[in-house]
Amino acid sequence: MTIKLSTLLLPALTHQLQAMSGQLEKGVAGSSDAGAALLAARLAPDMFPLTAQIKTSCGQATDAITRLMGQPNSVTPEVTDMASARTLIADTIAGLAKADADAIDAAADQTVSLDLPNGMAFDMSGQDYVRDWVLPQFHFHTAMAYAILRNQGVEIGKIDLLPYMMAHARRPS
Repeated sequence: MTIKLSTLLLPALTHQLQAMSGQLEKGVAGSSDAGAALLAARLAPDMFPLTAQIKTSCGQATDAITRLMGQPNSVTPEVTDMASARTLIADTIAGLAKADADAIDAAADQTVSLDLPNGMAFDMSGQDYVRDWVLPQFHFHTAMAYAILRNQGVEIGKIDLLPYMMAHARRPS
């Protein structure tokens, strides 16, 4: 059985963004400054702060969908405070819900070109693009956001990273 790109990609991106939103809510709830310090936090001096992890996660999701649907990529808004972070995540999830699954699936065998800001360029099939670029990049940045929040003392755990898995939990007999 072959899985369609849309069946793999859209739920994976949506679930992780919903999880990130929940993690941020827990961070704000335990914050005395509406999460401002959390947004500036980073794991190492040469790594992105939380604001950039959120922006990049949302940008990766949006770019993947627009690229696969043959549309031009848009500019991802900056995250300046928790309100803009919440809005960006919600808008990204809403965009995923409106994505054309048939157009995404039709791109599986079509060439996708990826030009990076550092001058590197890649040409690959849509399937390879999703497997080798989109999902690893997206999950890296969502995991870094989670790690930053944990590092800053936000009380979140594995269930906050994968809350959607509860839909698959076996119920005791």
